[in-house]
Amino acid sequence: MAVMATISASALTFTVDGIQYTTITNSQVKVTGGTRNYIYIGPTVTYNGTTYDIWCIDDGAFKNSTTAQYLEIDSEGFAYIGEQAFMGCTNLKQIKFTKVAPDCQFSIEKEAFSGCNNSELTSVAFPENGMYMLGSYAFNNCTSLTAITIPRSVTTIETTAFSYTKMKIYGVSGTYAETFATDNGYTFISKEVNATAVS
Repeated sequence: MAVMATISASALTFTVDGIQYTTITNSQVKVTGGTRNYIYIGPTVTYNGTTYDIWCIDDGAFKNSTTAQYLEIDSEGFAYIGEQAFMGCTNLKQIKFTKVAPDCQFSIEKEAFSGCNNSELTSVAFPENGMYMLGSYAFNNCTSLTAITIPRSVTTIETTAFSYTKMKIYGVSGTYAETFATDNGYTFISKEVNATAVS
């Protein structure tokens, strides 16, 4: 396991297995960058004998990264993906949500994945019960993205979150997913949403 650290007056920044973290409290960290192609965000990370809860991916953390290819969020304590966190990551092929914060506390912020136009990034399924908001231009110019699965927990999607009008939105009839699709000219396909992939 590769570990290195930088200490400032206000926060500790360290790298474990190619992912960089910065402390935000004595027990929590945010992801601030990295060089791995597979970015796995679990519930905790341990550095120098101290275990920290991973709270979020910071604004711009992987912006324009050429190494980021796969992202997996697997933590019930994870709160959000920050603004422009993966903006311009043209090699990003897969975004997978295994677990996120429960009780509708997870969000994807403005321009988080804008410009992720890899030809293999064709679908994204958001987690059931944990997510509530998609920010403006969150998936703008993701030109290969043609299928999005939106769970019943989502109550806010900015009208500019997506830019490809031929995209299909999968969701449960009568939920916000259907309302958003209808209001913004997307094809809506009714199905129960309780998975991390579109089938």
